[in-house]
Amino acid sequence: MTCPICNGVGSIAGYQPQTMSHYSNRCDRCLGTGTAMIGYSYGGIGSRDTPIGVAREMELIASLLASRGFVLRSGRGKRRTPPTPDTDSADLAFERGCDLVNGRKVIRPYGGSDAAMAHASMFHPNWAACDDHARGLHARNSLIMLSDWLDDPVRFVVCWTKDGKIAGGTGQALRIATSMAIPVFNLAVTPASSLWSWLDGRQ
Repeated sequence: MTCPICNGVGSIAGYQPQTMSHYSNRCDRCLGTGTAMIGYSYGGIGSRDTPIGVAREMELIASLLASRGFVLRSGRGKRRTPPTPDTDSADLAFERGCDLVNGRKVIRPYGGSDAAMAHASMFHPNWAACDDHARGLHARNSLIMLSDWLDDPVRFVVCWTKDGKIAGGTGQALRIATSMAIPVFNLAVTPASSLWSWLDGRQ
């Protein structure tokens, strides 16, 4: 079905209809347009070794943000095999919280398009050392941060990294966010209350 907002632009390669039935005919490019019935996107990302307590907090944050109309963008990063004890995947925690209230989400587990790969290569410190699969995993962060068309940045990022460092796959997304002055709320060093204060100050 043609997207009634972008007149079919969403039919190009990489298009994914939204999961909720009454949004299924609108493409993810349109989610950040400011149309009253659609809302804004944020990045919900982080380590696959996020402490259990922080993961539960992420679930709550995702539910509350969905209730406010925000659209989750994430990558569905899986837990390690075998999983690190007392940890969970940040991506999965955000998605669970969003799903609890039937929130809207755009999930990109992989980013194999040429445009996403080219964009990701500009932010990775050792792109030449990455094989094709690793490059696709890093490129998904470009899609999460900027959308499939790399032209619609998330409004903010909520994440967790060990000691608040820019490292691992999440570090790729944070380097992109830093380059674009996208606010980052890293729960390892910033309390969730800072996110709510910042949001309330913008309304």
